[in-house]
Amino acid sequence: MGEAMGPNTVGALHAGADFMAEQMAPTTDQTDANAAEEEFLRLREKRKADMQAVQSSRFGGSALLIGKNDWQREVVAASKDAWVVTLVRAPTRMEGDVAKTDVSEAVDVLAKKYLNVKFVEIRAEDAVPPSRYETLPSIFVYQDGSCRNSLIGTQLAEDGSAPTVAESIEWKLAEFGVFVVEGAVSGEGGEEGGGGAAEVD
Repeated sequence: MGEAMGPNTVGALHAGADFMAEQMAPTTDQTDANAAEEEFLRLREKRKADMQAVQSSRFGGSALLIGKNDWQREVVAASKDAWVVTLVRAPTRMEGDVAKTDVSEAVDVLAKKYLNVKFVEIRAEDAVPPSRYETLPSIFVYQDGSCRNSLIGTQLAEDGSAPTVAESIEWKLAEFGVFVVEGAVSGEGGEEGGGGAAEVD
């Protein structure tokens, strides 16, 4: 049988237990804080991914055909939340240096590739006066409610450094800051007004 513990011994054990509890408390609090921070970061990343998914699904991976009455909502207002790349088509009866079908197909290719960018198409008759038809097709790039840059007429053509019209346009838009493409030097937008912005009311 062990020796019976006196009051002093029992008191010392209780004191030791209290001391250990005090020493463990900060560790427990720190563990809880770390867990809370990890949960916050996880939720933040999930929210970011959810927002990107919503934005991607909203744009749908294809160019949206709009009319004149849609311009303010689908281009100007929408550009406050994301880049908006707008193709003004050439009139059907006109033939230019750039094949109209090639440019339209190129825009569809890029719309499927860059889901966080909104792509819009509008007919010439809904966008510009007849006196400017010879400059079409043209692309106007909007951000923060303003036209930031443009590719007018023959600027959309292949420049020899890209094998397809889609890759040529992709490279030029990357230089405007719309996309991130390896090797392209972004100009972070451009001169406001874009050198001939479409005049849609």
